Order: sequence, then C-alpha cells, then structure tokens
Amino acid sequence: MKLFTPIGALLFIVSFAASSNDLINNLQKCKQVENALERLVCFDKVSKNLPTTYQELKPIAGVEPPPPTKQQPKLKGENKQFGVEHKADISDLPATISAVITSVKLGPYKKYVIHLDNGHIWKQTDDKRLKLSKGDKVIIKRGALNSFFIEKDGVNTRMRVKRAN
Repeated sequence: MKLFTPIGALLFIVSFAASSNDLINNLQKCKQVENALERLVCFDKVSKNLPTTYQELKPIAGVEPPPPTKQQPKLKGENKQFGVEHKADISDLPATISAVITSVKLGPYKKYVIHLDNGHIWKQTDDKRLKLSKGDKVIIKRGALNSFFIEKDGVNTRMRVKRAN
C-alpha cells in the first residue's frame, strides 16, 4: 500500500504536467504537492519546458527589459579622461597636461573654480594662493594617491585641485 501512494502521486503529476501548457498553473499545482520529493520531481518536470533566453521569457512572463544605463557626457579636447581615471584604465594617460585658462571664479570658501580651454573644470581643494587669470597657461600634474596639482607657467607655487567634470 505504501508503494502505491507515491506511484499514484507521480502519475498524477506527470498527467497534469503533460496536459497543461500554462506555466503558472503547472507551478501552482506543483506547489500544492505535500511530499517534498514529489514536489521536487514536479518542479523539475515543469522546468524542463522553461525558456533559456530572455527573448523567450518575455512573452511568457511579461517581463520588461531593464532600463538602459546612463552614460557620461562627452567632453571636448584630447585628454578627456585626465582626472577621472579612477573610473577607467589609466595606463595610456599622460602624467601632465598643459592648457589655457578660459575663466576663473571664486567658489565657496574663496576657492578657485578653473575652466580650461580643453573643456576640463578643476576645483581648488587646499588653502594655498596662486594668482590665476583668464589666458594664463597652466600645467596640471599628477600627484600621489590620485591627487592633482595645478601650476602656473613660470611660477614656483602649486595648488591642489580635483576634477569637477
């Protein structure tokens, strides 16, 4: 008698899995099976007919694709990645760049915000003073631990900066 019950349940599971093509109904029927081994066998039989790619899955479950990821805005100039290399491969980037200042503004706490002709925007991070004005040629050098310094051409003072864009 004990042998008949699992065999009968197995036959019941096979019969409803073969007769019904509706995935959700088959899964709900498998969920109602009391015996753990029989329930596992039921889910295995239903899963054999599951789609293997997203394109096959979409019409069955009505799943929408994830939204596209937001991309960074494009910058002008040849050294677009200078100062943001912690987000990219830096093996081919230069140790210094030269540029001309297009505008200089004093931001919060009397710290410079410097716009360069190559499209970069740099913000001062330390308290050093360096007289900068529009049209000055500057050199930005890489420092230790992903830091950067800006120097005015012909002046022996530098100021710590970080890339703002």
